[in-house]
Amino acid sequence: MNQPYILAIYPPGQTETPLEVYGSDRPFLSIRRGDLLHPAGHDFEHSTPGDPLHRVTAVVHLVFGGSERDSGGKVNPQHRVSVYTEEVEDSPHTLLG
Repeated sequence: MNQPYILAIYPPGQTETPLEVYGSDRPFLSIRRGDLLHPAGHDFEHSTPGDPLHRVTAVVHLVFGGSERDSGGKVNPQHRVSVYTEEVEDSPHTLLG
């Protein structure tokens, strides 16, 4: 079965090829415009102080019918969240506003 929740994070200035795509059986936490994301994602071992951060510039939700049906014949929808970003400096000013 396809995972019903998809999170795609796009690098600064890109709208075609995501930097990362994650699938889940459960909804992702809320991501809003202005949130800061570290581009190293879950790979904190390779991140260093001063690496650029990504600020969320737009979030687009797409809900569409899945290709599989459950035992009752009901189509299971999928929810894709596309997150678009811009690069900002990792500094106390950026973090504290």
